[in-house]
Amino acid sequence: MKIKTKLVIALCIIIFVPIGLICFSLVGFQWIQKQAIERTYGIKKVESASLTNPVRLLDQMTEEVFKELQIVRVRAVAKFEDEAFLEEINTALQEKHSYLVVRKGNEIVYTGKDMTVSDVDLLPHYGETDKATGTGIHLESQKDMLMKQVDFQYKDGTEGSAFIITSTKEAIPEIKGLMIELAISGVFILFITAFMMYGWLYRSMIHPIRRLQTAAENIREGNLDFEINTEGTDEIGDLCVTFEKMRKRLKDNAEEKLRNEQKNRELISNIAHDLKTPIT
Repeated sequence: MKIKTKLVIALCIIIFVPIGLICFSLVGFQWIQKQAIERTYGIKKVESASLTNPVRLLDQMTEEVFKELQIVRVRAVAKFEDEAFLEEINTALQEKHSYLVVRKGNEIVYTGKDMTVSDVDLLPHYGETDKATGTGIHLESQKDMLMKQVDFQYKDGTEGSAFIITSTKEAIPEIKGLMIELAISGVFILFITAFMMYGWLYRSMIHPIRRLQTAAENIREGNLDFEINTEGTDEIGDLCVTFEKMRKRLKDNAEEKLRNEQKNRELISNIAHDLKTPIT
């Protein structure tokens, strides 16, 4: 494989492998977090979009209680005057970062959390919001408060309203955990990808170059008794093949020179021997 092809493959791995693994991790973490949120807050079928939208998730968390209040409004409106029932509803809402407020006429008759006069004044009037849907609205000038309103009439004909108020400032632990896990997984995936790329490039490029460097040092020191193992079919592999041929040629020349020197020494020795021999 040519170096150019390897670089193209390396670029694709650096770009697409982390993206693919991060997407896979995102899907897995979303599924785990949705299961945890459904168990903790009693939400059915948490939408994926809700995990990145705390307001939407907080709105979805109080949907069951909102529906229960709508049923009470139609079938048992007297329960809105039952302190035990209101306490039960408020306890359920507290687990969802919310609380209950009940108003009769212009007077607050029940509140699950201390409210200031300005907060009370911000509550919508009777019939001001859409009672048919469970969609929460932001209180004016209080963007950190999400409210749902259920209007009804007491038995004496007085207009009443029940409010489910949710604080959007209170971050849901599961959403925080999802963001932290995604960040950690992203760093881990980048680290693994970089490690894989380093190992692959080291084996295919850096390691052969170091073998060539060692071979060059051996040749410089006059050591030709070694062999360069050629691996791969890229330019570095071709260079290793050429270097090995050069080593063999140098070794053959050195051996041939050594043989010639040996023959010359033997010839000189024979001539000297003949000169020393007396003529008869």
